[in-house]
Amino acid sequence: AKIFEFEQILSRFKSEVGQLETRTSYLEVDLDRSRADVKERDGQLAELNTNVLQKQREVLQRTSDVHRLDVALKQYKGEYQQRMGEFTRKVAALEADSKVKDADRKSG
Repeated sequence: AKIFEFEQILSRFKSEVGQLETRTSYLEVDLDRSRADVKERDGQLAELNTNVLQKQREVLQRTSDVHRLDVALKQYKGEYQQRMGEFTRKVAALEADSKVKDADRKSG
């Protein structure tokens, strides 16, 4: 009778071990899939990080370009204002000279 009980316990144990082995096998497959997903997502994340770094470099370059153009524009505006001032002074001097000559002709 003890041997029969032992055989029943052993049979149940073997059955439970078989079920655990099956579950373990499924879990290993799931784990492998999860690892593959993580690896793929790591690759995607690395690619996104590369893209972000590239965009940051582009933004920095464009910011630098805008700054350089802004400085050049301010310099151009300064030169333009200076030349317009010189031109205005020359025109005023020519007008004054013309008035003096007109007055000399009228008086002479």
